[in-house]
Amino acid sequence: MKRKNTIKLLAKQSPKEIKIVWLWTRITTLILMLVFGIVVKITTTIMKLNNGWLAWGLLVYFTVVALSGICYLVVIPWEYNYHRYQVFDDYLAFQKGLFFRSTTYVPFIRIQHITVDQGPFLRMKNLASLTIHTAATDHEIVGLKYSDATWLREEILQKVKQVENDV
Repeated sequence: MKRKNTIKLLAKQSPKEIKIVWLWTRITTLILMLVFGIVVKITTTIMKLNNGWLAWGLLVYFTVVALSGICYLVVIPWEYNYHRYQVFDDYLAFQKGLFFRSTTYVPFIRIQHITVDQGPFLRMKNLASLTIHTAATDHEIVGLKYSDATWLREEILQKVKQVENDV
């Protein structure tokens, strides 16, 4: 049975390669968090600061980091399904979220500038992120093919110019 009160999904979705980038990013973050905990443990051992509270605190830290890291890795396929965008005549729409889903609509007249960025993991897969800057906040479409990101940037800029000319 289909639910009546669900958000309608937007048409455009990032390429499937973004799931690999998210996986690499999250594994890197998990490793860095675990290394930080190990450094704290070694430092406190060398300084002979090992008391009961610190030991329990580190145990809680490692448990939370490990469990949250595993959860962030497991949810990637479901998160991908709800990470979408679409360009309409007067506005740009973004969707994100897994448990708490949101759709944001940005009128073209509010857009101040657009940037195309690539981090190392995105660059390895020839992907990019497109960031839409408004006066209030920034909105990001992550994981577009680099050529699609630059094309979409130009298309949005043309729509912004058209809206500004109409006003």
